[in-house]
Amino acid sequence: MNAPTAEQIELTGRIVTLAGGVEARLTECGGRGVGLREKSEALGERIPPEVGRLLAFIGNLRNRVAHEPGASVSAEEFELFQEAVATVQEELDRLFPRLGTASSPAGSPSPRNMDEEWFRTAGRIPGLHLIFACKLAADALRPGWQMLLVALVEAGGLAMAGWGIYCRIFELAGFGGSLAMCAWAVGICDGWRQRQAGSHFPLFIILIPILNFVYLAYRMARQLRWFLLAEAAVILVVWGAAIQMALAQEFPMAGILALLSYAGAVVATCINRWL
Repeated sequence: MNAPTAEQIELTGRIVTLAGGVEARLTECGGRGVGLREKSEALGERIPPEVGRLLAFIGNLRNRVAHEPGASVSAEEFELFQEAVATVQEELDRLFPRLGTASSPAGSPSPRNMDEEWFRTAGRIPGLHLIFACKLAADALRPGWQMLLVALVEAGGLAMAGWGIYCRIFELAGFGGSLAMCAWAVGICDGWRQRQAGSHFPLFIILIPILNFVYLAYRMARQLRWFLLAEAAVILVVWGAAIQMALAQEFPMAGILALLSYAGAVVATCINRWL
């Protein structure tokens, strides 16, 4: 059996420490028992199912590295673990506000919790529910916005270069090609860093231009919160259709669609509050 490397020992320590912080926070929230599972189950329905699934993922990974000799963790898996820990901590702070902190009076919600409550309230008010939908979209994109930006720059650069070549506008083609090459270089640097951290993503895809976009899209897709993005898209798309119907003077249908958009925001606020 191979002895664990220094990197594996360090990674195991970081995972155990982060999981221990979550377990300590569950104890502060009133969770009783041994381990993450028992403490989260003790809190019952006050823990939403989505947070429960993240806690299970955190606990499983922590147990794997702590109890299975030679267990390996890829860079992507550790990144997802860190995101899960951050999300759980944020949700626990929202559901169980800390009392008596220096930043807020005892018994008062923190400014962040007040903002979240305002957006949930806005989701139940016609018109303002569009602000709530935009907030959902922003929350969905925030974890992977860097990879999303790089992927958009590369895709836009390639499209610009292709259009410039087709129209024989070589300055445009050169500018688009430069943007694509810059995004390609960022993808190589990120991919190389991930491989050094233990990722086994195929190196040839990371290194080859255009194929490099597959790597960027993969990294982006792993980080985005797709469920929140779908909620926001449904609300905004239905509202956009209502505007189109109103412009076409189909006012009854426009009213129905606007009502559906508002109803979707109300449902989304309930899902994000109780599920």
